[in-house]
Amino acid sequence: MILRRAGFADKDFGGHNVLVVAASDGPWDPVWAELERAFEAPPDDPEATCQTAGAALARRWVASSGDGLSFESLFRLLHEQLPRPRGNWQTIMNRLNQTIANRVPRRISMCRIDRMPPALVL
Repeated sequence: MILRRAGFADKDFGGHNVLVVAASDGPWDPVWAELERAFEAPPDDPEATCQTAGAALARRWVASSGDGLSFESLFRLLHEQLPRPRGNWQTIMNRLNQTIANRVPRRISMCRIDRMPPALVL
């Protein structure tokens, strides 16, 4: 198994985002598996990329106390190292920003962070 790099943004990273072989009897055919939510998708699935990268970025924003450089650095790393989503990264940017925007307010209400992160742009 290859650990999905997005998981490293999680403060309590436990290897729950993994790349697995879909079938042992065929050629290498990897799929991303989100073990905490029983989520499975092809590596280029745009929704899986939004959900996993968005969660990692929201967690980084909170864990770094709103450090914009750390947040942007993680986004650049994800952009470079994760499989390119179908349709390219540009086609999922609005959805990625929405995923982050849906996750951070809960942390604000829990007083873990006091503001939303800036919108990501390519």
